[in-house]
This record gives sequence, structure tokens and C-alpha cells, in this order.
Amino acid sequence: MAIEPRPYGVDVDSLGEEVARFVDPLSGHFQVVFLDDPEESWSVEIGATVLRKAVDAGLGLIVENYVKRPDGFSLQFLEPIIEDLTWLRLYSVCTLKDMSVLERANSLTGLQLTKPRSRERPDLSQLPALEHYIGTTHACMRSVFANPNLSRIIIDGPPPPGGLEVAGRVKRLEIWSASKWVDPPRFLQREAPQELRVTLMKDVDFEKFSSYSGLRTLELQECKNLRSLSALVDLPALDSFIAVDVTSDEDWSQILPMRASIVSVASEPSPPREVIDAAAVRGWRFWSDDDTVDEDLVGREGCVELREYPDEEGTFLQVTRFLDVTDAFEREKLGEPNGHSLEARVKKIVASLEPPIAASDIEYDSETDMMDVIFKHRDDAFRVAELLANWIYRAGASL
Repeated sequence: MAIEPRPYGVDVDSLGEEVARFVDPLSGHFQVVFLDDPEESWSVEIGATVLRKAVDAGLGLIVENYVKRPDGFSLQFLEPIIEDLTWLRLYSVCTLKDMSVLERANSLTGLQLTKPRSRERPDLSQLPALEHYIGTTHACMRSVFANPNLSRIIIDGPPPPGGLEVAGRVKRLEIWSASKWVDPPRFLQREAPQELRVTLMKDVDFEKFSSYSGLRTLELQECKNLRSLSALVDLPALDSFIAVDVTSDEDWSQILPMRASIVSVASEPSPPREVIDAAAVRGWRFWSDDDTVDEDLVGREGCVELREYPDEEGTFLQVTRFLDVTDAFEREKLGEPNGHSLEARVKKIVASLEPPIAASDIEYDSETDMMDVIFKHRDDAFRVAELLANWIYRAGASL
């Protein structure tokens, strides 16, 4: 059972049925799908007026092509609206062509390309509004990393030959499926990145992060062989370090001199008890083998999770990945997110509900590194989780 945020932003119903029926119910973006069946497929000729209406209303655009065309999938149909388009997610089963159309996307703030393939090399380094990019480092998209306006990058897949260089003042970098990464990206701006999340990296040497002097938040998930732990102490701005399902043979006591206020580590093997106790004095959490508990994930939307534990009553609404929440907190000028500030947001959501949740049916038990709210009734948990996820992610779907 998934938690799905409701569509946000524009009141699509007010745009009429001809537009509303193409709006993706999860993201709230306008969706164009090309299929082999002409009766089911989007028609460029018929749909041009509708597409213009959607873009003028401020809707982002999702384009999915499932037709295998020997000569490739042309992006030329975007030409009439490309200068006004603010957000684009693109997927094609075949090679992309006419990618130069994207060079005129002067209003585009977010771009997501899933496994793009093309022989073309469009220059996206000068797009004036581009802030967010999700995709690969494929050669056809390499120029996007030279764009000085990028503030958030999500990379899914391997690095380019020779490594990756990033020009912008990137605030947040995420590398998914980083198993083939050996060296982290090189940043031309000294203060970049401020936030970094890496998953599935097979060998993590913290000495290689020594140039990240502006790094404030570091999150590792399912990464192996963490080395040079003492180098974390030398990162002057590091305030939050979260490592989940990682492995390291080094002595975790090396990081105790860190000045970070939030530290949460679940490592195999787990640190000795004296290190766990010393970390607890600092308000940090090192998980030990004794903390392992069977649990049932009953719902997830991004960083918002609903869990049920044996020997416990109720459904737990939890958030531990605060990188995902940063945009929402910045949007409403709420400062730095942590367990307690997120709990305050949940309390506002609960107070607005009709019918209300009885005070005896909800318990607040958050700590600095985890938002933890327990509901007596699962339906209440899903109501609040949906609204919380919608608040976190309404700034731009998966961006």
C-alpha cells in the first residue's frame, strides 16, 4: 500500500477536460505518451493546442515514448512551447534526436532524463533558469554539469570516463546506484556541495572528500568499506552525518572529535559498546546488533515511511532522511529540518484534520535524528503521511 501525494499547484480541473485528462495524478504534471496503437497514442497534430494550454498554465511536462523508431524519437514537437516550458521529464525506448531544441528552454528550471541515448551533444550549459537535473552522465547530457545555475543534481548510474566535473554552486548532490564510482565529483566552486547523499558505493574513502569544505550534510546508504574515518573530523562545516547499512573495519571512535550535532550510524560490524556510549553522551546514535528488530514497512513515499513493529502497538510515521525535506523547509523559511521541527509540522497537519484525531490516539516520540509519531489507528497514520508527503514534495514531483 503506497502513500501517494495528491496533485499540487495548478487547479487542473479549471483548465477543462481536454487538459485535465492528461495530467498525471501523482506528480500533477501534464503527460504525453507515445504508443504503437495510434488510437491510444498522443497525437502531435491534435494535441498541440492542448499542450500549449497546459504549459501556459504552468504545468510541467512528462514525455514518454514507447515506440521503437529506426530513425529515432524527435523532440521537434516541443519547439512551439520549449521557451515557456518550466519542467521536463523525458523517457524514450529509442535514440533521441533533434535535442538541440532543448538549447532554447530558457524557462526550464528542472530537467529529468531517464537513460537518454543520442549521438547529439546539445549545449545545456547556458540555460539561464536551470536549477535541478536528474539523470545520467551520458555524453549527450554532459554539458548540463557545466551550467553554473545548477543547485541540485541527482545522478543515477556510473560516472563518465575520467570522472565528473561540476561547475555550479550545487547545494545538493545525490548519487544513486554508485557501485561503479571510485572518486566523487570535482566541484569548481569551493562551497559546493553543501549536502551529499550516496547509495551503494562499494568503496568509500573519506580522504577523497577533503576538498568538500562546505559540506554540511553527508548521508550514506548501503555503502561498503568505509575508510579514512578520521578525515570526517577535518570537514569544517559538517553538521549531520548519517550512515545506514554500511560496512567498515575501522575504529569508529575516530569520528568522536567531530563537531556535528546529528550523527546516526548503523554499521556492520557494529561499534563496541564504549564507542556507542561515548556517542550517546554527544546525543549521537550508533546502532548496535542488539537494536535490530523485525519490522514491516506498510507504506512509503520518498522519505516518509509508515512502519509497524512486533511487540509494539500502533503504526509509526517516521522520517530519517532530512535531505529530502530541505526544499520544503526552505520554501517556508523554517530553518534546518530535524526530528523535532518535522514533528512540529505533523502537529499542524493533525490540528487541521476533519474529522480530528483524538489526542489519546497519537503519541509524539521524536529525537533530533528521527521524526517518530505513533498512531493507534493505521488509517489515521495514512491520512497524516499522505499530507506530510504532499507538503514535502509539492515543490516539483521527483525533483
